Amino acid sequence: MGDSNAYRISHDNDEIHDRSLLSAGFRVGNIIYISGQVAVNDTRELVGAGDFKAQVHQTFANIKRILEAGGSGLHKIVHTTTYVTDIETARKDWLDLKKQYFTFPYPAGTFVEISRLGSREAMIEIDVVAIVDGETIA
Repeated sequence: MGDSNAYRISHDNDEIHDRSLLSAGFRVGNIIYISGQVAVNDTRELVGAGDFKAQVHQTFANIKRILEAGGSGLHKIVHTTTYVTDIETARKDWLDLKKQYFTFPYPAGTFVEISRLGSREAMIEIDVVAIVDGETIA
């Protein structure tokens, strides 16, 4: 990217994204864009096969790690796009799980059911937009 205010966020699990021909995220000025994250650990193994709650927690752990590498955190997320493979299963727990990661003012977001994610057993994928530390959410 030619803009000197834009750079790829590098973190300790870059190999996974490099094999997928994706960047984990980019920081452009004071905004961070993170690619969709699923519940894989550092060795690219799915965490919580068949367990929606476990997958949500691992997915947010991955998002947190990338945000911190870019100078931000979960409390600075301003938008989420959430993809689930079974909206009825997800709805049962989603709002309670979100409360563990977000407080008011909640991020804007989209919640969508799709037939399948890139990782066969993944039940959820989340991509986010966040601001960097030092910026304020009013």
